[in-house]
Amino acid sequence: MLSLGLANLTGNQHLINAVKCVGLIRLSHQQWHDETGLKYSDKTRCFIPVLESLRTLERRILAMLVESPVFDVLFELYKKLIDDHISDWNGLVSSQFDDMLISWRSLSKHVKKLKDFDDMKNLERSLSWSLNSQRSLLWAYGGHPFSPSSVEIYRKQQQLEQGTSL
Repeated sequence: MLSLGLANLTGNQHLINAVKCVGLIRLSHQQWHDETGLKYSDKTRCFIPVLESLRTLERRILAMLVESPVFDVLFELYKKLIDDHISDWNGLVSSQFDDMLISWRSLSKHVKKLKDFDDMKNLERSLSWSLNSQRSLLWAYGGHPFSPSSVEIYRKQQQLEQGTSL
């Protein structure tokens, strides 16, 4: 069985990086499997192109991640990207679109940090459709009465709600 300790003994940086990526790869494949297995409704069908673009981007990052000279930076950025992707997905399947807006904004920020990839222009265009609405102006200038002001606060609020429902 492959472990980080064994990889460290070899001194092979690519092997060490590959072992570190196993959890992210597993998480990514589970997310992609969940997305392809869903029966989309009329409301959620419009998100399919965005999800496909995200999947393409994530595959490209994973393909080059292990050998990247900036592995640690790219690893952290990918981890944030997949976390936001999953948060958005959870909002989508639960039809809680207000909650989804916060992780959506965070997701688009992480996508913008990856502008070197070809697929980014299509993904940014897909992500921007909902961010250019009237509601977006209210968010920018007046806040949103039903959603927290940051992703961190949103995640803490979700943890509290999950803890109280047990």
